[in-house]
Amino acid sequence: MTVLVLDIETTGLSQKSDRITVIGTIVYNSLDNKTITEKCYNVVVAEESPDTQGITIMKNNIAKLLDDAECVVAFNGINFDMPFIVKWLHHSVEGIEASE
Repeated sequence: MTVLVLDIETTGLSQKSDRITVIGTIVYNSLDNKTITEKCYNVVVAEESPDTQGITIMKNNIAKLLDDAECVVAFNGINFDMPFIVKWLHHSVEGIEASE
């Protein structure tokens, strides 16, 4: 089974006014007890970069990790991490649609 372990850091606790600064991920195969990948995404640096392609790639990578995972493990993921991540990913979709 492919397990995605994730944790986020934010500028505060409010999903309305605060934002994600870092997303840490580990993809783990629980059947053979091996780590597949470990990655720390620095959201702040990517969002402040003049290269907008970097943040798009980052968001696509996070979305793919979530899509591919058979199980997601996070501390307080349902009430905190996932709502922040969904908002962050959704915000990019709105921005892309608005600019087209």
